[in-house]
Amino acid sequence: MGDRETKELEDTDVVASGTYTGTARIVDREQNEIYLDLDDNRTLELYTSNDTQFMRNGEQVDFDALQQGQRLEVEVEREGESLKPKMVRILHSQ
Repeated sequence: MGDRETKELEDTDVVASGTYTGTARIVDREQNEIYLDLDDNRTLELYTSNDTQFMRNGEQVDFDALQQGQRLEVEVEREGESLKPKMVRILHSQ
């Protein structure tokens, strides 16, 4: 883990707008950023914003509720070569 985990990952994927499920590899609170490992071995780099909603058990929560290793479902909108997360649902912790 150490320094390597906090550095930006180089090999991330851009996907079409839609809903994706995976495991949070990195949750960067300073950058409000999530790296999500999808079940098909792709990795998404997601920068959240004030417009991003976070949900757990049907209730709205803050970004701080996210943790490395959690199973997440994310709704993303593709804007050019970046992904804008609209909704992040915490499914369960690992």
